[in-house]
Amino acid sequence: MYTNLLVALLLGTLLNRPANAQPCNCPATLTKLADLIRRNYAGYADKITPATKAKHERVYQSLLAKAATAKDLKTCGPLLEQYRAFWGDGHLQLGGLPSEEGSVRPQTYPLTEAQAKAYFVSGAAKLNPIEGFWSIDDAYKLAVVRNRNGPRNTFVGVVMSAQNPDWKPGMVKMTLRQAVGSYFDIHYTTGDFSTDSTEAVLQTNLLDVFKYGVFEKTFPTSAKPLVKATFQSQFPQLAIDFRFPDDSTAVLKMLTFNLAAKPVVDSLLKLHKMALEARPNWIIDLRGNGGGGVSTFENVLPYLYTGPIVRDGSQYWLSPDNVRNYEASLGELSSAKVRVHFMNMVAQGKAKPNSWSDDPGDTLRFAAPTANPRRVAVLANKRTASSGEIFLMNARQSRKVTIFGTQTAGVVDYGDGTVHSLPCPDLKVVIPVRRSNYLNRVRYDGIGLAPDVRVPANERDWYGFVRKYWQKTGAAKKVNR
Repeated sequence: MYTNLLVALLLGTLLNRPANAQPCNCPATLTKLADLIRRNYAGYADKITPATKAKHERVYQSLLAKAATAKDLKTCGPLLEQYRAFWGDGHLQLGGLPSEEGSVRPQTYPLTEAQAKAYFVSGAAKLNPIEGFWSIDDAYKLAVVRNRNGPRNTFVGVVMSAQNPDWKPGMVKMTLRQAVGSYFDIHYTTGDFSTDSTEAVLQTNLLDVFKYGVFEKTFPTSAKPLVKATFQSQFPQLAIDFRFPDDSTAVLKMLTFNLAAKPVVDSLLKLHKMALEARPNWIIDLRGNGGGGVSTFENVLPYLYTGPIVRDGSQYWLSPDNVRNYEASLGELSSAKVRVHFMNMVAQGKAKPNSWSDDPGDTLRFAAPTANPRRVAVLANKRTASSGEIFLMNARQSRKVTIFGTQTAGVVDYGDGTVHSLPCPDLKVVIPVRRSNYLNRVRYDGIGLAPDVRVPANERDWYGFVRKYWQKTGAAKKVNR
């Protein structure tokens, strides 16, 4: 199983962001993109069938006609993206498209610091706990007030002052909608004016915003504030975070399986070995885990083991382009075993161009199940993708494991992209060359993996939900499958 081993190495070339007005021969670029996908994409034969061939041709010809009038990358980019989207594969990616960051400045809200202070003082008895002055690392001071232009459960975070010179008083840093209790849905604008949808939880004088940090309330404050120095964020900024909230529970939060995270995971498993093995209840939180490499989580699997774990394996499409890309990347592979595997693929591809290299998969067996954990909750949501989904395929074969959450992203059927250049300057395409063997019986792209226990849409405290489920079901076991 070598899933996504080269992706981290290859995607580094996609970070260039050309100017929007950069010249681009759009018809030639779209033609080249279509040709590269036809020759190199491992999913091409699955997706271009007698039933879909005519639709593909209509989409392609329509976009090609529009491309004739696109003179630069800004106007050509959306056409290329439409063609990419036709394939329905999140691992098929375009890099170097114009960034929209900074193109739209934040909204403004008529509110001065003096007006906000007067509002907080005069209406103190009626304020929502979210209302007040907030700061984050002295970078921004915000006034959060009820949004008089929106529903009653919505609020705006208005800049009072900022270290970033691009942010002026009166600009809206975030809008907030109170969801359930102390949980908020947030539309957040970052320092460069790009936007994101995220969530937060309010705990006394601290607003814990997923991905962006902890805001501290400075006025009006609670009589019993939390101490920020000892506060543990529910949304840690660390990609890998192991915690022990009580004597019986371990929480392993893993926001990524990037190869760079593997030594962190392995070192934490070793550092906390005694604490992990002393706790019967584990929660493995993969919400937002977009994947990486399967080797990152390989040392977690022995703790989940209750019987053989069957891994399906894959096929690799050995087109001449793919073989050249793999050969060029051999020197960047640190694992001798993996290097030998890809050297063999390169040799086969040169001897038999346009053939499939078979990785038949395997069956993992460990000496015996560990005493702890006795039950494991794996949390997954719509942002759990790629090797995050492969972890679920492995984990759900254990009688210890129950998967909680929602349908996953559905970006897993094809992978291990290689990078190809396109005629527009600095524009690249990543094309998956690996096809999962399980596609002979099931597919997940665009569908996702279903959880064992669905977490309701209005449930924000997923850890609490798991604990309640455990209390209700006791030590009930799942059927191994």
